[in-house]
Amino acid sequence: MSTQAKAGEMLVGAHHKYIGDCDFVTYQKTALDTQTEVDVVGVNLDGEQEIYACEVVTHLGGMGYGSYKENRDRLDRKFKRAEKLVTTEYDTAETFTFQLWSLNTPKGLVTPLSELADEFEDETGYELELVMNDDYAERIQDLQDLASSKNAQTNDLAFRFLQIFEYLS
Repeated sequence: MSTQAKAGEMLVGAHHKYIGDCDFVTYQKTALDTQTEVDVVGVNLDGEQEIYACEVVTHLGGMGYGSYKENRDRLDRKFKRAEKLVTTEYDTAETFTFQLWSLNTPKGLVTPLSELADEFEDETGYELELVMNDDYAERIQDLQDLASSKNAQTNDLAFRFLQIFEYLS
């Protein structure tokens, strides 16, 4: 069952659409036979088909999944399931990149997540890119800068909100 994308997911999707040049973005991609969900999937069809599978954590108070170990273990399970889902659903794609977008990752969790990203790449052959803290803020700022330079109505709610906020400031 699909529900409305959350605010953070919409920002990440807009980033992939307008900055990352993805041809289309889907939200909350699920597998019918499992409880697997990928928050955002961006697809770039220009040249080789590239898939970006994103887990988006927009908890203002930190990750919020318990201890550092519980956070790492939960994300490990999520990305392993996500890898199975997107490589099956988009089996003609040539490139897969998995991303963790986290607005507020505690400093003590950065190293365990970096280790997780390395292990994921070793096990699957696919990159797990960590877009956390300042990197997250910079990418959303890039999106905000682009939105401030465009006046045209878009069908992307997050991008349109950024345009409106820029107009009001």
